[in-house]
Amino acid sequence: MSATVSPVDSSASCAVHPTAPPFTPPSALPVLVATDGRAAAASALLVARRLAERLGGAPEVLDVLEPFPVYVDAPVACMEALEAERAAATHEVLRDQIDAVVAAPWPAEVTFGVPAETIARVADERRAALVVLGIGRHRLVDRLFGSETALQVLRSGDRPVVAAGPDADGVIRHAVAAVDFSAASVRAAAIAAQLVVPGGTLSLVHVRSRPEPRRPRAAEQVPATGADELLRRLAFGLRFGTVGDDDCCYARGRRDVTIGTAVLVGDPAAEVLDYAERAGVDLVAVGTHGPGLVERLLVGSVAADVVRLTSVRLPAGSVLCCPEPASAWPPGPGNSAAFRRDPAPSV
Repeated sequence: MSATVSPVDSSASCAVHPTAPPFTPPSALPVLVATDGRAAAASALLVARRLAERLGGAPEVLDVLEPFPVYVDAPVACMEALEAERAAATHEVLRDQIDAVVAAPWPAEVTFGVPAETIARVADERRAALVVLGIGRHRLVDRLFGSETALQVLRSGDRPVVAAGPDADGVIRHAVAAVDFSAASVRAAAIAAQLVVPGGTLSLVHVRSRPEPRRPRAAEQVPATGADELLRRLAFGLRFGTVGDDDCCYARGRRDVTIGTAVLVGDPAAEVLDYAERAGVDLVAVGTHGPGLVERLLVGSVAADVVRLTSVRLPAGSVLCCPEPASAWPPGPGNSAAFRRDPAPSV
């Protein structure tokens, strides 16, 4: 179902909190680039450079090698020497790729472990603003490896993950955020707002499920009129900096960005991707849900479907996936409380 993006008038009356206690922005957080040195990872370096510039952070490069199997009869000293030689060779490949792609003296580290779990752990320890990974294009195994690693990192930590398409350059001129009004989706929209370049566009899209015969409407589904009003509130908060994600980036008002809203009907992943493809967006932002076992395994079907299909349908785009914060959103001007504190409009 097509829809026209409706720009939000900054002078419109919306239920937000333009006044708030003084807030000191956190120091710039690093942007962690997870790469294996292959050509498919080059886009991740380009995207990381641009996104770090937008957030004011510094990129850091990480490659995780799976250790050799341990055999009982293998000499320990021999295995350690092999691993050290392997790490040194990998580090040299990383440095060559960094020099060739971005020509910058970024710090690069090679470590051993289970890739997704180690990436998530390092990102959590460093409180990385974003984790950036590349998704390959040419071979099916590249696409599957890239997308599945991104999803596994999401399962293992609480840092936002950007899966960069094979032709992505990291300049976010137009972003679309899928909003279901959960904390994770608001977080994704808030970060996406900070990544859009001045003069760009952010589209806030809510997808309502299509009614099924003999099945009552889900109780949690927001009525269309209510969804439209909530989207307008969110857009207003993003424009004036009263909604954000202090855990990853300071909430700056984005009056220099056109923020529009749309309510669609259908399958969420399909509608969001169709919308993004028609608009030729550079970034799709989605939230993942809760710490429950099923959700942690599936990472949210919408996020999983969007990540897996991006390299095919939006090769020049990237996907931002945001899990819910590990801790409750702190009070302050740059969090979702300014958006969620108001009661839902009467419908």
